[in-house]
Amino acid sequence: MDLSKFVRPHLDALHPYVPGKPVREERNILKLASNENLLGPPVSVVKALQKAAERVHYYPDDGSVAVRMKLAEKFNLEPDMLLPVAGCAEGIYYITQAFVDEGDEVVVSHPGFSIFNIAGAIQNAKVVRVPVKDDFTPDTAGMGEAVTENTKIVWLDNPNNPCSTIVRRPQVEELVSKIGGRALFVHDEAYVDFVTDPSYASGLEYLQEHENVIVLRTFSKIYALAGLRIGAIIARPEIITALHKVRMPFNVNALAQAALLAALDDEEYHQHSVAMAVEMREQMGKLLDEYGFRYVPSHTNFLLFDARVDCVELAQEMNEHGVFVRPMKGAGLATWVRASVPSNVVDCYRFADTLAVCQQRLLERKGGGPAR
Repeated sequence: MDLSKFVRPHLDALHPYVPGKPVREERNILKLASNENLLGPPVSVVKALQKAAERVHYYPDDGSVAVRMKLAEKFNLEPDMLLPVAGCAEGIYYITQAFVDEGDEVVVSHPGFSIFNIAGAIQNAKVVRVPVKDDFTPDTAGMGEAVTENTKIVWLDNPNNPCSTIVRRPQVEELVSKIGGRALFVHDEAYVDFVTDPSYASGLEYLQEHENVIVLRTFSKIYALAGLRIGAIIARPEIITALHKVRMPFNVNALAQAALLAALDDEEYHQHSVAMAVEMREQMGKLLDEYGFRYVPSHTNFLLFDARVDCVELAQEMNEHGVFVRPMKGAGLATWVRASVPSNVVDCYRFADTLAVCQQRLLERKGGGPAR
């Protein structure tokens, strides 16, 4: 029997999301491929998880009531404006399933978070990709021009993944104004905690003035909860009500809820996490400068840099030396690599030294001269 005949035909052209390489054994690995927080979780979270583990024979709170109440207090919102989700990716799927039909259009920045494209393609929508500008910032003017009567959603990951750039307040406001009421505007701010530029504004500010704005938050990055998967969709109650129609029951597990409740009370860890990321991205930038690599100034916990060799080959070479990085060929950047920040200066040097050695080996194999 040919089981492929049961697959929806348009999915043949869809390439699934490819995550960073997992570390499944205790080795001297420096994993910089997945934008994880290498500080590890707060002690307060570990204690909360140990306590919550004693009750995992019960289903979690389906409404994530305590989490919604806590987040509502944190963001000065009403609880019915919040929908906890298993990370931003789940939120993106829910938003797409609730609002995008076959033949609709979604507008995205390219490169941008690939789940925007995948979720749209699953719905058999037309994904309109607007290339980033030369400085790797999203072309919000071009995105606004791309909106048509068929557009359902305009996605903006701000900060951008994988580019690490931000769109500043005036440009976002101009884009929201240009969209008007013709489409939903989703401000995915997964890396908002690491932004220090005062000209940046959270989507929560736009949410107050515009009914069609949706904000995505994750807590995987700032609180080192990637293995638990928890984030939130923030929007007007009418939008949240629609999203509940496609939400999976018990979508946020009990351990994730307990962990977030503890993390939100740990302001000392939050401040330390931000400070570490800012310090280490500056350190990585200095080292890339020393070795002569071009990189994009970062507003996140990762950097995007030009390795000047095939990025997949370089990633494979660095993997063999125990340093995992993310090649960006799938995003159309054939020689560019993304690396998340280590948690200490020693590992910054390990990253930079390994990068330089592996790049030089690739150049020598291909008959090239020195890297500089």
